[in-house]
Amino acid sequence: MGDCMENLKLCTCCFFGHREVLEKNKLNSKLYGEIEKLISDRGVYIFLFGSKSQFNDLCYEVVTKLKEKYTYIKRIYVRAEYLNADSSYIN
Repeated sequence: MGDCMENLKLCTCCFFGHREVLEKNKLNSKLYGEIEKLISDRGVYIFLFGSKSQFNDLCYEVVTKLKEKYTYIKRIYVRAEYLNADSSYIN
């Protein structure tokens, strides 16, 4: 985790994805394994999530589950601010 502490970019993972996910169970299993490797092998402990997509929701669920084991990880919601966004995007 040494490199991570010196450079926050190295310990941050961002999730911004598709609005619809067709094979949630298959993806959920793969995500769990890959995210856990990021935490245990690479020292990643900051996770950024976008909004309004099933992919982001799925990633949030996986990270939340892993937070039970790795209590120090941080989950951060990132909301885009577009000057011309209509209410259907923002809500």
